[in-house]
Amino acid sequence: MVKLQRPRVVVHRTTRVQPLQVSASTRTRGSAWMAIRAQILARDCGLCQVCNMAGNLTLARDVDHIRELADGGTDDAGNLQAICGPCHKGKTDTAQLQRAGKGKG
Repeated sequence: MVKLQRPRVVVHRTTRVQPLQVSASTRTRGSAWMAIRAQILARDCGLCQVCNMAGNLTLARDVDHIRELADGGTDDAGNLQAICGPCHKGKTDTAQLQRAGKGKG
């Protein structure tokens, strides 16, 4: 007679990786951030401020920190602007490249 055995289940315990904390100030999150975001989009008439300075009218869907939190910026209204997706991505990519360049020196 063949004796059947239960399958062996191996549980791997993993350590939780903590996200890199690069911000110089505490980031506002949740409903508080959504309220700030709505205020900034309304203040800027829903238009991308980067495109607006270049003479173009583009709808903004994001809110951007003019001076990034990692560089000492804050969540104050004076440091926030409405921005479209392509401008936001370009600004973020440029900032990351600058940070990478500073780290090599």
